[in-house]
Amino acid sequence: MKVLLVLLLTLTTSFAALAETQNIYTIQIASFTDLESAKSLAEQVSEILPTTLSIKKSGDKYVLRAGESSDKEALVPYIQSLKEAGYNASLLYLPSTEGLTVLVIQSRVSKEPVSVEKQNPGTLKLSQAPQPAEMREGGSKQEPPEGPGHEKLEPDKKEGQTNLLDIKKVEQQGTGSIKNPEQHLDTGGASKPSRVDAEQNLHRGWKGYKAAKCNEAIEFFKEAENHPDTSLEAKMGLAYCYIKLNEKEQAVLIFQELLEKQYLVEQTLPSLLNLLIEQRQYEKANLYISKLSNREKKEWEKKIKERRSYRSGQSSMSREFKKAEESNDLSGLINLTTKYQGRLNRCIEPGVFFKAGEILNSEGKKQEARQIYYDLLSACRNKWDLRVGVLYELKSLLEYYEINMLVNEEMKRDGLPNRYKQQITELKINVLKERIAGISYGNEEASTLADEILALNPQDPDALLVKGWHNYNTDNYEGALEIFSKLHEAYPANSDFTVGLIYALIELNEEDEALSLLAESGIENGERQKIEIKIYLKRGNKLYEEENYTEAQELLEQALLIDPENQDARTMLAWILYNQNKFNQALPLFLALFEKTQDSTIAQAILNTYEQLGKRKDAFKFSYEIAGTSDESLKEVSGEYFAANNMPVTASQINSNPQAPYHNINKPSFEFNPLFRHKSGDSGVSELNDLAFPVVFSYPYRLGNDIRFSFASHRLYAGDAPSSPFVGTAPDGGPQERDLITSLWVFTPEINFEREGYINYSVELGVTPLNGPVYPLPTFSIDAKQNRWRLNIHQESVEESILSYVGLEDPYSSREWGRVLRTGAEGELTLVPLPQYWFSIIGGYDYYWGNNVEGNNAVYGTVSAGRTFNIYELDVSLGLFFTSEHYERNSNFFTFGHGGYFSPDVFIMTGPILGIATPPYKSFWFSAQGTVGYLYYRTDDSPFLPLRNQSEGEFEGETASRLGFDLNIEALKLLTPQIALGAFGDINRSADFTELSVGLTLRYYLFPRVGMVSSKSDDLWELR
Repeated sequence: MKVLLVLLLTLTTSFAALAETQNIYTIQIASFTDLESAKSLAEQVSEILPTTLSIKKSGDKYVLRAGESSDKEALVPYIQSLKEAGYNASLLYLPSTEGLTVLVIQSRVSKEPVSVEKQNPGTLKLSQAPQPAEMREGGSKQEPPEGPGHEKLEPDKKEGQTNLLDIKKVEQQGTGSIKNPEQHLDTGGASKPSRVDAEQNLHRGWKGYKAAKCNEAIEFFKEAENHPDTSLEAKMGLAYCYIKLNEKEQAVLIFQELLEKQYLVEQTLPSLLNLLIEQRQYEKANLYISKLSNREKKEWEKKIKERRSYRSGQSSMSREFKKAEESNDLSGLINLTTKYQGRLNRCIEPGVFFKAGEILNSEGKKQEARQIYYDLLSACRNKWDLRVGVLYELKSLLEYYEINMLVNEEMKRDGLPNRYKQQITELKINVLKERIAGISYGNEEASTLADEILALNPQDPDALLVKGWHNYNTDNYEGALEIFSKLHEAYPANSDFTVGLIYALIELNEEDEALSLLAESGIENGERQKIEIKIYLKRGNKLYEEENYTEAQELLEQALLIDPENQDARTMLAWILYNQNKFNQALPLFLALFEKTQDSTIAQAILNTYEQLGKRKDAFKFSYEIAGTSDESLKEVSGEYFAANNMPVTASQINSNPQAPYHNINKPSFEFNPLFRHKSGDSGVSELNDLAFPVVFSYPYRLGNDIRFSFASHRLYAGDAPSSPFVGTAPDGGPQERDLITSLWVFTPEINFEREGYINYSVELGVTPLNGPVYPLPTFSIDAKQNRWRLNIHQESVEESILSYVGLEDPYSSREWGRVLRTGAEGELTLVPLPQYWFSIIGGYDYYWGNNVEGNNAVYGTVSAGRTFNIYELDVSLGLFFTSEHYERNSNFFTFGHGGYFSPDVFIMTGPILGIATPPYKSFWFSAQGTVGYLYYRTDDSPFLPLRNQSEGEFEGETASRLGFDLNIEALKLLTPQIALGAFGDINRSADFTELSVGLTLRYYLFPRVGMVSSKSDDLWELR
C-alpha cells in the first residue's frame, strides 16, 4: 500500500522534495490557455511516450511536461521520439526554488465536460463554472465535476435512404471502411456494454446526481463502472453520491482507490482529505499530507488544527455554535451571531461565522446569512481565502447587479495579492457567465457581457462562443465564421465550436465545406441530422428560386426521410409541388402545415389550391372556418378571398382592417340616380321619354346579407299625339271619347334582398308602375348564381312604350289595355377551357301577357367566346358573340289587343364584343362595354285587333338588315370618404328603334369608405 501511495504522489511531491536537494529537468511540450486543450494533447502524447505526463498551472497558462529527471541526459531519447512524431519538444531546467502543483496524466484522460451546452443554433446555455475552494471548517468545498459529454447511437436508416453525409463519407473513407471496428467484432454473445452505452449511463448518473436523485444515479454509475473507459469517472460519481447519502466510509474507500490509480489527483486528494478530517481520522490524513509540498502541507495542517480546536471545545463560542448546529437551532445561530458580534467585527474565528452563514442560507434564512457575509467582508479585510468563499456564497444570495457591483468594488482595491486577483477575476467571469445564461444570444446585452469577459480574458472560449452566436443571430455570418474558425482551430475536439462553424459556413453558401467538416467531426446524431436537413433546405431553396423544381423536390424528400415532421422541409416541398401544378399532392401538405402553424400564408395557399382543383365549395368552407378565429391575419385572408369572389359585404364584415379596400361596405348608404331615357318611335305612340328620380337605401346586416329599399318617380312622355290616332279600337270608327294618354307621372317601389355565399341569392319584389291607367300587378326577380353559372326566374315590366309599361285607355271606348309583363326564366353557363379564355351560353324563355293583351311566347339565346387581359390595371375582355330571338307573334302595334313592344319572328345579331373596367374596391370606378355587328330581323304580319275573331285587316310585317350596336359607359369617383359622384350613358340600336339614356349617380355613405363596388350587374354585357 505504501508503495502505491508513493507512486501515486510522486509528481505532486517530487518537485518540492527535490527543490531542497537538487535541480530538476523536464521536457516541455506545449502551453495552452485552457485545460481542455492540454488534456487533448496529453492523450496523444501518452500514446508515444511510456512516461508520466503532467500539466502545470503557471499563471494563466497550462503547461504540458513529461519525463521529469535530475539527469537531463536520460530525457534525450524522449525528446527524440517526440520530434520524430512531429511534436515541438524542448528540455526545460527547473531551479530548486520552483514549486509545482501538477495534474498527473498516465494514460488516456476522461474528457471534462465542455462548459457551453449547445442546444439549438443561437440558443445556448452556459453551465456554471467550478467554484474555488471556500473557507469552512472542513477545508475545500466538495463538488464533483460535470459529467462528460456522451455520444448517441445513430438510428437505423430506412431502407434505401441516402444522404449527403453518407456520400461524403464514402468519398473520404473508401468503400467498405468501418469507423469503429471494435463494434463489429464477434463477442461470442458476451454482455459487455459498449462504450457508447457506458457513456450514456455516465451521463445519466451525473444528471441524477445534480437532480439529487442519488439512488438512481448510483445504479447508472455502477453500469458505467463496467467499461474500462468510463470506470474511473463512474467511481468518482459513486463517491460523491455516497457523500450526499452520508455513507462517507464508502466514499473514502473509493477516493483511496482512485488515488492509487492517480485519477484526477488535484480533485480526488482534497476530497479524500476533507472526508478524513471530518471523520477525525487525523493520522490517516497526515499520512497523505506528508507527501505534499511544504506550502500545501502547512495549509492542510492548519485546517486539521482548526478542526481539532473546534471539536475539542477550546473555544466556548465554537462549542455554542456547534451545539446550535447539531440541534438545527436556527434561532440559536442567529442569536449567537448577535451575541458574538464583537468577535465577528474583529474577525476572530471567522470560519465559525462562515459556517453559520452557510447553514442559515441552506435553511432559507437568506437575509440573516447575507448580513453575516457582509459583516465578514467588512471585518476580515485581508483574509483572502475567506473573502473568496464569502463572495461565492453571496453570489447565490444577490441579484446579478448587486454581486457584480460588489465584485467590481473588490477588484478596485489596492495591494491585492496576485493569487487573490486571479480568484476575483475568475469570480467576475463566473458572474458574467451566469448572467449570459439567462439571456438569448440575439440580445445585445449578451454580447456586451461577453465583451466584458473578453476584456478580462481575451481567449475565454465561452465568451467567444457567445460573440460567435450573437454574430450569427444578427446575420453577421462573416463575423461568426471568423470567431468559430478560431475556436475550432484551438479546440478541434469541441463539438459546440464545430457546430457553430458549420452553421456559419452554411449561411455563407459553403455547403460542401460544411459537409466535409461534419463528416470529420464527432457531432452527435441529433445535431448531425439537423445540420444535414439545413443543408438540404439551403440547396433546395436555391434550386427553388432557380425554378428547378424537380431537383429541389428530390432534396426536400431526402430531408423528410431524416425528419418526416420537419416543418420547413414540408413547407418548401408543398410550394414546390404547388408551382409544378401538382395540386393534389400539395393540398394535404398545406392542410397539415396549417393545422400546426395556423399561418396566414399557408391559409392563402390552401384557398388557391382548392380553386385550382375546382373545389370551390371546400374553399368557401375553409374560408368561413378561418374567419371564425381570433387571428386577424387569418380574418384578412378570408376577407380577401370573399372580396375576390364578389362577396364585398361578407368580406367587410369579416375583415375589420380600416385599410382594406372594401372597408365599411357592410355599412348603410343612400344613392340618388336621376336619369333620362329616350326611345325613338312614332310621336305620341311608340316614342318614349322617361325622366326618373330613383332613391335607394342600402342596409347590410348579419353575415353577407343586404337589403335595399328603392322608390322612383317617373315622368313618362310619348310626344304629341296625332289627331284621330290609329290606336285602340280605331278600326271600329266612331267619335273619339277622350284624348290619347301621352304623358303622366308614375311611381315604382321595390325591395331587394341579397345573400352572399357559395351560391349568391337575391330576391327583388315590386309592382308595375302605380298611378297608371291599368291596375298594377306584382313584379319579382329571383336570382341564384356562382362564378360559372346563373339562374333567374322573373316577372318584369316591358318598358318600351307607355302602352307596354303602364297601359292606355282606349280613346274610342271606355276600355283599358296594355301594361305588359314578361314572365319566364333565364340561365347562363360559363366555361373556362384555358386560363384567361372563356366560353358562355345564355338561354331563356318568356311569356308576354297583359291586360286585354294577346299572349306571346318568346325564346332567345346567345353564344359568345373570348379572352380576358389585364392592361394597365384594367380588366379587358375581347370576344365574339352570336345572339338570336324568336317571338310567336308580332305585337309591336298600338291597336286594342297589341302590347306595343318589339317582337320579331326572327332576330339575329353577330359581331365582336369588348369590355373594359377598373377592378372593384377602388376610389375611382370606370366601365365601358360595347357590341357591334351585323343585325337582321323579320317580323310577321299581324291583325289589327288580334283579340277579335273576325278579320278586320292586318299590319304588314317587315324585314331589316343593317349594322347594330350597343354601347355603355359608367364612371364613379369617391370625392370624400363619404360622398361619391358619377355619371353614366348608354346608346343602343339592336332592334327597330334607337334608345339613349344618360344619368347621374350621387352616393352618400353613412360611414367612411376606401373603395367602392358598382351598383350595376357584374355581367360584362347583356343582350336580348
